[in-house]
Amino acid sequence: VNTGSVEVTGGIISSSNYAGSSYGIYNVNTGTVIIGIKGDGLVSREEPIIKGEHTSTSTGYVGYGIYNISGDLYFYDGIIEGTTKTVYETITEREENTELNYNEDETILTLSSEITDIAQIGEMTYQTLEEAIGTVQGDKTTIKLLRNATFTNQDTVITIPSGKSIILDLNGYKITSAILETLIQNEGILEIVDTSENQIGALISSTEKTVNNITNAKLILSSGTIENKKQYSIYNEGELIVTGGNVIGNASSDGYSSYGIYNSNIGSVEIIGGTISSSSSKEDSYSYGIYNNGSIEVTEGNISSIGRHNTSYGIYNDYLELWGSGKPLREFLWSEDMADASVHILENISFDDLKGTNKEIRNCHINIGTGKELSIKELAYKIKGTIGYNGDIRWNSNKPDGTMRKLCNVDKLHSLGWVHKIEIDEGIKKLYNWYLER
Repeated sequence: VNTGSVEVTGGIISSSNYAGSSYGIYNVNTGTVIIGIKGDGLVSREEPIIKGEHTSTSTGYVGYGIYNISGDLYFYDGIIEGTTKTVYETITEREENTELNYNEDETILTLSSEITDIAQIGEMTYQTLEEAIGTVQGDKTTIKLLRNATFTNQDTVITIPSGKSIILDLNGYKITSAILETLIQNEGILEIVDTSENQIGALISSTEKTVNNITNAKLILSSGTIENKKQYSIYNEGELIVTGGNVIGNASSDGYSSYGIYNSNIGSVEIIGGTISSSSSKEDSYSYGIYNNGSIEVTEGNISSIGRHNTSYGIYNDYLELWGSGKPLREFLWSEDMADASVHILENISFDDLKGTNKEIRNCHINIGTGKELSIKELAYKIKGTIGYNGDIRWNSNKPDGTMRKLCNVDKLHSLGWVHKIEIDEGIKKLYNWYLER
């Protein structure tokens, strides 16, 4: 277990466990692990060897060559092996002019000096995505991935420039990073698809954003997966359309909330299909399937969120969950009526009228309201009918109802010549129409 600095230039570090999880090196917090020698002109694929193996058939146990959480891992030589996976999280830096070379099930990792092409456009292949994107001229040019890739600090953010329209075909492969603040920056038009048979292609980041869709950009997810293990899977300020695939928020860092989609106040989101999910296992984190500040329309698909405590928020296409029994009674007042009543009192009512001949100043307040109440359940069904929501409304009786009744006595206000104008049904329609216009 390392929280300091470890340098391994040769030999074997191995851990094996039948009854539990196993880690060759467990690197946490501000720990630094250096494997091999940087810049010596040689890249060894023989040593050092770092291995984590578990042989139990029970579920829940893992075997990682290196478990690297919030630390730095520098990989210059050798072999990393893990029964579950070679490295948990990511690698900070690799030897210059090399690429990470995994076996088919990603249980063995070495470095290769022979850099293979990562992308294909038509018959042409390219060693970097940056190079492939740079050649795009026409609309809807398809760039197909040819292998998995783990981005380290030597790599740059994948940027789709303004004016370019690209279809990124994951083709069953994964691009991962825990170093770059943003994995993909979309400034143009980007559609993400996965044409492979098993559709396991994914964009995965353990830093702030997996995909950042900026103002005036358009992002379409048709198939494949966009996942983030720290904060935002998709941060949207432009136009986002989800017709299929998966958006996964899975926060595993303390103090960070998990967002499947974060939609800013200038963003628009349309969910036509696919699955948007978010989860968080940390006590001080929140979890949001979709966090919406802008415009969102959901017609199909599944949206869910799972939090550690009662901090989970989700929008479901077939039902809406509301807290309590729906029985508490509440009074609702249109905001412009509230303003109108306040002006009426200021312009027409004297404090002396309220005080009268009493020497003590008591009971001079004026309640502003409608004097009418309805249950939360009645209100929910009124809103459902107005907006045309076809899903169910489910009541979570494990949540509190709060005070069962809150009703103002407005006799004094009425006697002073003011009565509200907007009834609850009209107010709901006016508010919904206001929302639609924006």
